Amino acid sequence: MHHFDPAQLEQYRTSVVEEERGGALRDEVERLGAAGYELGGHRYKRTPRGFEAPEDRAPLLLHEGIFAWVQFSPVPEEVFTPSFPRFAADRYRPLAPLVDWLGSSVVEGKTAA
Repeated sequence: MHHFDPAQLEQYRTSVVEEERGGALRDEVERLGAAGYELGGHRYKRTPRGFEAPEDRAPLLLHEGIFAWVQFSPVPEEVFTPSFPRFAADRYRPLAPLVDWLGSSVVEGKTAA
């Protein structure tokens, strides 16, 4: 999600500070980074008032959205072949846990019980 609407941003921040959900996002971001994916959506310079997160999750509160991608340079040969759909699926399948986290923690608006 490149940009959260105000209600989604509030829910995202609530999920980040919650131990289980926030820890799951932190772990997912670390896993993607180790696999060569880049994370976008960082916009703010200070953590928002009213949201306290441990040091390892506080940077996630600086996002106005969150998304990941992988950069290819030079352009892979597969792009020009019939195997491109499989190539793309193999590269973007690892993003599924982040998409799932966003769906359950932000879009559906689930909060900690």
